[in-house]
Amino acid sequence: MVICGNIGVVARDRMVNLVRKVATEIPRFNNFKFTYFEGKFAHSFEVINKVVDDIDLFLCGHGHSRLIEEWFPNKPVVVIDPLPFDILSAILEAAKIDHIVNIINTYEFIELEDVKEILRSDINISQYRFKDDSELKELLEFIRRKGGKAVVGGTSVNELAPAYGLKPFYYYSEKAVKDAIVDATNLVLLKFEQKLRQENINKLIDLSNVGLMVVDENQKVQYINNSALKMLNRTSANTVGIDIKRILPDIELSELEEHGKILDINNKQLLCDANIFDPENSVYRFQEVNQVESASYKIRRQMLTKPATAKYHFYDIVGSKLEPTKEIARSYAISSDANILIVGPTGIGKELFASSIHNCSKRANEPFVPINCAALPENLLESELFGYEGGAFTGAKKHGKKGLIELAHKGTLFLDEIGEMPVSVQAKLLRVLQEKEVLHVGGEELIPVDIRVIAATNRDLEECIKNKTFRPDLYYRLSTLILEIPPLSARPEDVPELIDYYTKSEPISEISKQIIKDVLCQVYRNYNWPGNVRELQNIVERVITYLRYTSKENMPAKDLVKDLTVFLKGAKNNIEISYDTDFTTLERTTSNKISKDMIKKALNSVGGNKTKAAKLLGISRSTLWRYLKN
Repeated sequence: MVICGNIGVVARDRMVNLVRKVATEIPRFNNFKFTYFEGKFAHSFEVINKVVDDIDLFLCGHGHSRLIEEWFPNKPVVVIDPLPFDILSAILEAAKIDHIVNIINTYEFIELEDVKEILRSDINISQYRFKDDSELKELLEFIRRKGGKAVVGGTSVNELAPAYGLKPFYYYSEKAVKDAIVDATNLVLLKFEQKLRQENINKLIDLSNVGLMVVDENQKVQYINNSALKMLNRTSANTVGIDIKRILPDIELSELEEHGKILDINNKQLLCDANIFDPENSVYRFQEVNQVESASYKIRRQMLTKPATAKYHFYDIVGSKLEPTKEIARSYAISSDANILIVGPTGIGKELFASSIHNCSKRANEPFVPINCAALPENLLESELFGYEGGAFTGAKKHGKKGLIELAHKGTLFLDEIGEMPVSVQAKLLRVLQEKEVLHVGGEELIPVDIRVIAATNRDLEECIKNKTFRPDLYYRLSTLILEIPPLSARPEDVPELIDYYTKSEPISEISKQIIKDVLCQVYRNYNWPGNVRELQNIVERVITYLRYTSKENMPAKDLVKDLTVFLKGAKNNIEISYDTDFTTLERTTSNKISKDMIKKALNSVGGNKTKAAKLLGISRSTLWRYLKN
């Protein structure tokens, strides 16, 4: 039988006997130990203090509860309260002897007016309170002299009243005691369950290879697990309660909380960081650097064997002029499972379309596996695509390796730059598409596969067929559906939208974002964008990096326009650029597009100073007043 806790019962003999009777008669209380402090020992601090560490909770009447709470403030106390029905029953019994009923207790437990409404009109009730036995004896003597005959009260009253010729009536019943024991056992059981949970958590924490140490607001160690003790070469006894600065001397603790740090302790390199998880506690974490590196290596190796997922959706493709192309691609995704050939120049976003098609198709929950056919030499491309058996070639893994085609089973295989694929590999790929089976390099077993192929190229494959660098039969297999993506030069209207998209999440002001867009659109207004969307993205990133590096973001708008234009002219000095040399058009455009939100942000950033806000916005003070007035 599991003992869930120890309940200390502090009371006089009669109450102790009542608690003992109830506790032994009810089976559910058998899982709890009851330690009794009765008679004259009930008041002895020395007796209780010797065993108080083994007591989980105290159970007592109101008189003893005050003493216990004073002596042992950290121990919970459950008070045995008399039930209203028991109090009234005792009053009625006492009234049979004397119409004047004297209630004596250590607290005021009942409203007398309420009692008078319930009882007979000829019953008079007087209530007295006492703190200790000496006061109780004085009260009993006082009642005796007044001619009183009956008293109602608890254990103390019932023990002492007969000595003064008074008839006592007890207001505690077995039901009241049972209710109190139920409350006490529920609290102890809750504490027991919490202790078990904490022990299980501690066991799990101790099994961890990560060292953990909890430090309180006074920088004292409250808890440390076995791994941390081992790493720091300490014991729990000489660590818990110790100031952390004695354990980690010469370490700036704020650095650990902000960035973490590699520490040299006991000839070991430990990665240590700290996290404040509430106002009173911080958790310090220790990891051996070689274990972190080993785990990182294993994770990277495992990730390499997992199929990639499609990261992009059609809503990630920016540009109003691309909507017709997106609609065609969306129809290919929804209404067909045929292979698709995406045609478009370099940097146009062919993988975005391939990924979006996959995520919009019935294969969306299956793997999306991309490979760049130009990135690997012929022998590596073959083994990566088709997989290989163990020992198939020098350097092959002992147990072989699955190919990307296998990893794409039930999903989509994206072959980027398909025009660069060697002819010998094209032949094997054609067989996979025709037979829906793949054969490992060095293998003999055909493995069934179900894949959709999306291929992409920036080359004219029909011209490649004429030059015998691309197989016509593979071309026809891949080009069941063709998606042509127009270059950025054919849709200059998309440039401002793309700039907005690339600057949207950057931590720079809205004014700076607007200026960047205006300057780029002006400087590159006649540019044909040979690198397409990728080139535009790189230019935007370069401009933002320039602003951060030079700390010029907060300069007045007029000056920022000039500075960025000069910067971009230098960055693109190898091509012909047409731009407005006097900047008046740019400044006017920028000013015209200043919104209420921009003005509000500018005013907030300078504490409401309108002169400074106007300077920040690159407009005159009178112009700002005009904006505010409107």
